[in-house]
Amino acid sequence: MNARAKKGLNVIYCGLMGFNLGFVVALLFAQWTWLELRFNTGLAILAGIVIGLSIGLFHEIKRPLAVMGISLAAMFITELLIAKTEISSLMILTGYTFREGLLIPDLSLRVSNIVFSLIILWGILVAFLHHRRSCSESVTNKF
Repeated sequence: MNARAKKGLNVIYCGLMGFNLGFVVALLFAQWTWLELRFNTGLAILAGIVIGLSIGLFHEIKRPLAVMGISLAAMFITELLIAKTEISSLMILTGYTFREGLLIPDLSLRVSNIVFSLIILWGILVAFLHHRRSCSESVTNKF
């Protein structure tokens, strides 16, 4: 894999990590009623994506699977605690936060949950590819 493709994979990975962490921050900000009434707390998702892309441009992530696992665990634990482990509440919370954060309020909750799930699966796939690339580089650098 050439250097440009490696850099692109790292930037995409970091952008998806920023999405995950921005989603966690948006969920936590939404619990503060005063802030939720005055500000679109879902914008933390966009801020997380921008910060993640910026980090991806300048910094190489060494353990992508571990970092992705931690961010997914943080996201799901936060969602479960806020939704009080009720699946119906979890689906509404996820869909609402996602569509408001990406500034698409006309999107239905069902479609936003599907798109959210696809982004999460895409993040796992990119983390796996990034990890494989890191492992193959370390093997070739040893010889």
